[in-house]
Amino acid sequence: MGTPEWAIPSLQAVLDSGCEVSSVISQPDRPFGRKRELIPSPLKQFAQEQQLIVYTPEKAGSPESLELIRSMVPELILVCAYGQILTQSFLEIPR
Repeated sequence: MGTPEWAIPSLQAVLDSGCEVSSVISQPDRPFGRKRELIPSPLKQFAQEQQLIVYTPEKAGSPESLELIRSMVPELILVCAYGQILTQSFLEIPR
């Protein structure tokens, strides 16, 4: 989980280590510039270039987001500058 450019080296290190990355969670695309074009986060762009599945929930603590993450049955969730406060129920999901 992450958003800004400086989260990319952490994801790259995990990929280089040979660990399985089932998906990446990042902030939703945000309007940018005068035209208010939707721009994906740097981490989302990088993850898509690596052909990883990317999810962009509005709120990580919403019931829908929690159910999605539970369905992945993660052993570990790596968080690097995600930009949202994670609830206790979220933090209890990984094994």
